Amino acid sequence: MAIIATLKEFFHGRESVSAGDRLLVAVSGGPDSMALLAAMTEIAADLELQIYPLHYNYRLQEQAAAGEQVVRSWCDDHDLPLVATALQQPQELETGSGSLEAEARHLRYQFFQQAGACLGTNMLLLGHQKDDQVETVLLNLGRGSGLYGLQGMQPVSHWRQLVLLRPLLEHSRQEIMEFLRRREIPFVTDPTNEGLEFARNRLRNQVLPAWEKAQPAPAEAIYNLSRRTASENDFWQQYLKDNFSYSSWPGEVQVGVEQLRDSHPAERRRLLHFLCRKLEGGAKLSEQNLEGLEELSSSEKSGRSLHLPGELEAVREYDRLAIYRKDSLVPPTSPVNVEVPMNKKWGDIGEINVSSSASTDEGVYRSELPQHLIEGGVLRLWQAGDRIIYRGKRRKLKEIFEAERVPFRARRCWPVVVAGGEVVAVVGLAVKDGNFSEKTVIINFQPEHGVFAQTGKKNEGD
Repeated sequence: MAIIATLKEFFHGRESVSAGDRLLVAVSGGPDSMALLAAMTEIAADLELQIYPLHYNYRLQEQAAAGEQVVRSWCDDHDLPLVATALQQPQELETGSGSLEAEARHLRYQFFQQAGACLGTNMLLLGHQKDDQVETVLLNLGRGSGLYGLQGMQPVSHWRQLVLLRPLLEHSRQEIMEFLRRREIPFVTDPTNEGLEFARNRLRNQVLPAWEKAQPAPAEAIYNLSRRTASENDFWQQYLKDNFSYSSWPGEVQVGVEQLRDSHPAERRRLLHFLCRKLEGGAKLSEQNLEGLEELSSSEKSGRSLHLPGELEAVREYDRLAIYRKDSLVPPTSPVNVEVPMNKKWGDIGEINVSSSASTDEGVYRSELPQHLIEGGVLRLWQAGDRIIYRGKRRKLKEIFEAERVPFRARRCWPVVVAGGEVVAVVGLAVKDGNFSEKTVIINFQPEHGVFAQTGKKNEGD
């Protein structure tokens, strides 16, 4: 099928894309992305779509400037609003502690997401094609990424808030080059594609050519396997949704460990992989990652954690397994002076409200205190060694958190009221002993993060 026809069919009837939508197009200046940009330039008006080319220049090679110039010239000639940026300190990327490819990809996608936020869209078109798919499947196979890895890239997937659209997956590199030649579309060739520095290049330049000598058309067979596996994974995804319960918030998912223990190993591993993909949109777990998650879910020790690909973390928190992005829980950085009335954000976690009335909203933690007790006080985070006079004893806050089965991550973000140099309240959990016959105020803490869902709501002082 011709590339133009493929694109029209890709968008036809797709619920996520409609007339008038804005689409981001990632363009490096290479053959695949230039073919995508040229084809979208040709059909955007007919489909009533607005396209915004995005270019990220790493400034790592001499050809980087040439690639940017090709993209700029095309956009100028076709009156397209190019959004471009360049890496200011490229040497830092080269000497980074992680994989060069992974670090570069992360920076690029961060830029795409920021550009989309400014332009009012989260839909990003990518020029990945059939040969890329074959190489991705083989890389995933080598990583031990399981059946999710064997499906390779999907026509529609997600990265954080971005919706990733790959309409060219059915077309080979040869078809792309023929499209460019016929339409005389300019592009640049990355010389590093011919080298053997990266694993993908070694597969492309060594493994697949040798394989073709042993078996006819292995790439086609691998591609077909990815499509069949994707179909089976669609079935499993629906099966997991219908047969397992889990909780999901932006940046975090939680699942009960008893449910994991009682499931068949095949179901358990599928569910764990499915949950990780919900967060990162493509986190490929290795065999070692899956074994670590299974061990974590079977452990009796709360607080044990595990590093996962894609900047994910997993932690056992009492009777649940939580999987989350590292940047999903951001507490306030400094204390907040208590005022009456008051309504303020508590970091990126939720809101604090101080008033004469109690909130009746679901999931609110609240404490009622004498007004004089908190005058001049501050709200701050829990600190190790904090104590409060509570129920006739001077208790460590740690004991209160443990009694209420508060996960350690939630403890680190919990609002504590300090006045006169001592803790007078752990909002919603404990209030300093005293006489409540005088005028009181109520501190309401409304968390919006999943880590607080594990703690039973308890209101103190009322």
